[in-house]
Amino acid sequence: FPEAVDIPELPQAFRRTLNQSFAFIYDVSSVGFLAAIGLAVGTGDLLGWVILLFILGMRVAVPYAYAGFAHNLQLYAWALVVQARPLRGAERIAAWVRAYWPLLLCGMMTCITHETGRCDLFPSPVAFARFRFY
Repeated sequence: FPEAVDIPELPQAFRRTLNQSFAFIYDVSSVGFLAAIGLAVGTGDLLGWVILLFILGMRVAVPYAYAGFAHNLQLYAWALVVQARPLRGAERIAAWVRAYWPLLLCGMMTCITHETGRCDLFPSPVAFARFRFY
């Protein structure tokens, strides 16, 4: 029998990339699975809201580095679902934003957290800042 070959330890950067790729695949496939099940079962106009809450809940509850790329694909999958099943109450929300956009803008400006850097690559340790960003 040939002797076992000693494989050197994987470089740190490769291990980090491998770990992030598993999180990336999980994030994107979980939203795709949720959308496929919801569309196959024939849910109504609440499916888009459920998927949106799942996406935002995962981003706020489980921060990890370089999540912005997976988040963009999740939003793309969510948009495909919303095209198939429009959101419940979308017309009311659009009318409210059109009527009260100055108040909405002032409210958004008061939520500034004064953090620096790219929040999509390195998320904030504070849950409120992650919620505000995503």
